[in-house]
Amino acid sequence: MSIFKFFVVIIALLLSTYLYMSNNQKSYLLEGNVFGTYYIIKANAPHNQPKINKAVNQKFNKINSQMSVFDNKSEITQINNLGVNKWFDLSPELSFLLKQAYHVYTISNGHFDPSIGKLIDLWGFGTDKSAVFPNKKDILKAKSIANFDNFKFSHDFSKIKKIKKDAKLNLSAIAKGYAVDQIALVLVSFKIYNFIVEIGGEVRVGGVKNKKLNGWNVAVAMPNDLKKENAIIMTIKDISLATSGDYRNFFIKDGKRYSHTISPQTGFPVEGNLTSVTILDSSCMMADAYATAIMAMGEVKGLEFANNHNISAILFLRNNNDKIKIIFSDKANKLNGV
Repeated sequence: MSIFKFFVVIIALLLSTYLYMSNNQKSYLLEGNVFGTYYIIKANAPHNQPKINKAVNQKFNKINSQMSVFDNKSEITQINNLGVNKWFDLSPELSFLLKQAYHVYTISNGHFDPSIGKLIDLWGFGTDKSAVFPNKKDILKAKSIANFDNFKFSHDFSKIKKIKKDAKLNLSAIAKGYAVDQIALVLVSFKIYNFIVEIGGEVRVGGVKNKKLNGWNVAVAMPNDLKKENAIIMTIKDISLATSGDYRNFFIKDGKRYSHTISPQTGFPVEGNLTSVTILDSSCMMADAYATAIMAMGEVKGLEFANNHNISAILFLRNNNDKIKIIFSDKANKLNGV
């Protein structure tokens, strides 16, 4: 039986379409496609725009060459193709990312696990887009190697090896957020401090929109499949926002929704009333990882995790009548404008 895939992108929408600058300032806008999704960069940039464009594209290319499972020469692909117990020297960038990923894996008790690459492929959300609905035997087999501890690191995280033959990493739940952080740093290197960077719904804002607003007005979208409507509007400054949900990337089979967020514990797409999680954090990379972890945990454990680790989390719950209920973690409740 065929699987119908719907890739519905309903993101944390930015209220401003363009930046309005004073007469002696220039607005900078760069947009395009990267990592299989879109990106938008808006900034106050009284500089040489071609140089900024070049630096941004170089950074995108570097990240892609390190972290994309779709590039058969990338660093992550080389790791996935390693033989057992063979050490691999990590680039400083991937070393940093994997160290942070392992931290979230540990504190989330494995609910965030970048080693579920085989399961992601099996369900058709990875490198194999032609995958059909998997059988239970294949799911259990892929689940048996979905454990980040099947990879070992040197004490300083400069080297990695895998101890199980078919273990496979997929960084889709953290690499976009990392890329947002890196592009923000590129802008800062050009002394650009007022900006918005968005990659596929993961966002970082720097500075302020204008002299009248102490930050940026950002809207978090209501997690509906087709409608585009805002659930929350907040004013934020120098912070990142990332969202994980079951309404962005999913397929429907026999009337049942299967989302791209795979539970490392069950091997199946996560189920339950929790339909979306938005995280605000100083690091978009960490916000990206936390959002995935909480989606995999579900409503009760996810909220408890956010409160225990002082995470600003906004949870969206869908009841049987498709009505949405919004729950805030303790820290999110304290945010200005929420």
